[in-house]
Amino acid sequence: MMKSPLPKHDAIMAEMQAKSKESSGRDDAPDFSNAEVVELKKDYDKAKAEHDSAAKMTEVQPIDASAYFVAPDQMDYSDMIAAAGKMGAQKSKRAKELDKIQEDTGSTRAGARYRRRQNKKK
Repeated sequence: MMKSPLPKHDAIMAEMQAKSKESSGRDDAPDFSNAEVVELKKDYDKAKAEHDSAAKMTEVQPIDASAYFVAPDQMDYSDMIAAAGKMGAQKSKRAKELDKIQEDTGSTRAGARYRRRQNKKK
């Protein structure tokens, strides 16, 4: 993180006032007849410009709906079907057993679970 230049230019202003008071006896206004005060004023202006400058930010990339939405007529269903097939191929032993019971008996998934539990008890 970048340090704030604010304390830097405040310190320069304090030094400028001290030098002005030494040379002119007044601390309400800078004594520009003193060469050291003039040099400090240049440093002060430079530090103040750094402080007052706008923050530099990177350009934001525009986001449009195409990043999040694909129209149904433009979807590639073959990829989704292939992915679903892979997921189906990785079914657990229990899920395959339930599928077989469900096919054989024509019952619902809950019925297949019930029959499986009954078979396990026997």
